Amino acid sequence: MRTGAIIVAAGAACGEDGFSPMKKLGTVSVIERIIMTFQQAEADYIVVVTGAKAEALERCVARYNCICLRNPEYESTQMLDSAKIGLRYLQNICDQFLLTPADTPLFTVRTVKMLKEAGLPAAIPLCGGQEGHPIILSREAVDHVLSYEKEGGIRGALDTWQDGITYLEVSDPGTLFDTDTPNGCEALLKHHNKQLLRPELKVCLAREETFFDGRAQMLLKLIKQSGSVRMACSRLNLSYSKGWKLLNLLEEQLGFPVIDRHPGGLNGGYTSLSARGEDFLSRYEELVCRSREAVEKIYGEVFGDLEE
Repeated sequence: MRTGAIIVAAGAACGEDGFSPMKKLGTVSVIERIIMTFQQAEADYIVVVTGAKAEALERCVARYNCICLRNPEYESTQMLDSAKIGLRYLQNICDQFLLTPADTPLFTVRTVKMLKEAGLPAAIPLCGGQEGHPIILSREAVDHVLSYEKEGGIRGALDTWQDGITYLEVSDPGTLFDTDTPNGCEALLKHHNKQLLRPELKVCLAREETFFDGRAQMLLKLIKQSGSVRMACSRLNLSYSKGWKLLNLLEEQLGFPVIDRHPGGLNGGYTSLSARGEDFLSRYEELVCRSREAVEKIYGEVFGDLEE
């Protein structure tokens, strides 16, 4: 089951006098903490919806291989509108969808995994009787949210959904903490830093030099989805020329074409992965998955006692 994660960071309050996802919370920014938590919980895709200060925010997250989408009307729209941009993008790619605003950065990996594994149509974490973030939605719930046009935002959409909402009890005050919370930050931050201890696995392929890694992997996945190298590069905040440099190096090192170029016609041209490119991407993803499983097992044996 593929899981997508959407971080809504488009708000007009992201200015010098208001909340900024790039604000440091400890030694890393608020937005980076959320991304790292989702990555550690093995979200397959992470989408950041930007608006205010979009270019700076996209540069801030570029090294995490996130997909960046912009809400150009962020000043006149609500959080639901920004969330819909991310949900619509992942609608036909993923089976379930985590969703959180960018000002709630301290929920734990354990909470995210609990939400992922619950298999519920729509679930909200509940800590001490209070609703928190992130929430998780099935594809059917997302279809309903995307069609909702009335008042009340995401909660209004879910309140009118026939299958209803399930509340999952969690002992995670980070689900409630936002950057305006006046107290408790120091203790929560210490707890969050502790649970971020992890093996950070980066699987690269090399001959005389490294020619394929997680960034190149995401580039191929986005080309496959969009049919456009330019669009894929834009989503990754990667320059078009650098994107082609990665592709040319990959094909040079492998000795076969990874992408097929289809010249423009009545409906315009497009780019797709070649059959061998599809096979190569599939093999790499299997290598990453099996490597992660092996490293997690070894990590648990070697460092598991430090997590208690």
